[in-house]
Amino acid sequence: MLKLDVDLSELNNQLDGISDRVQKNLRRAVYEGAVLIRDEAIKLAGVSKKPHIFRSGRLDRDTGKMVWDGSPYEFNPGDLKKSIYIAFAKDKSIEGERVEYDISFRKNTSYGVQGQSVPYAYWQELGRAIEYGGPKVIAHPFLRPAFDKKRLQTRALITKALQDAANGKTANNGD
Repeated sequence: MLKLDVDLSELNNQLDGISDRVQKNLRRAVYEGAVLIRDEAIKLAGVSKKPHIFRSGRLDRDTGKMVWDGSPYEFNPGDLKKSIYIAFAKDKSIEGERVEYDISFRKNTSYGVQGQSVPYAYWQELGRAIEYGGPKVIAHPFLRPAFDKKRLQTRALITKALQDAANGKTANNGD
């Protein structure tokens, strides 16, 4: 009679160690990839030649026309570039399994007319108008082109960082 006995406990311990190192380095690796895309978005974001006043509006239901009666906010050349940032998306991430970062526009980086802080919604409107255009605005996309341009480089960076973590070659070894 032939008896075959295989002990996989050491292999399982090694695999657990690899998994732990990758999980501990996942967030840092994805952040480094997001930095590449953010930096490219900053390069691609346009800079106006002069300040622009933005005023919120609402649709008048009686006339069907826009009424521009909100507070005026001034955006200076370069404000949009300065407002682009990365934020960890905690609600979209799962510890050790999935990590997501948002690249968006920062709140209150510019000050409007008479020193008023510019609310987040105005940044969203400004960014959306520049990225997608509008009735009176020509689109000058910068977020999607940044992603498209840096997608392969970002993927390679994240893949290498996680491979290094799996092989125990990270700067902090996941600690």
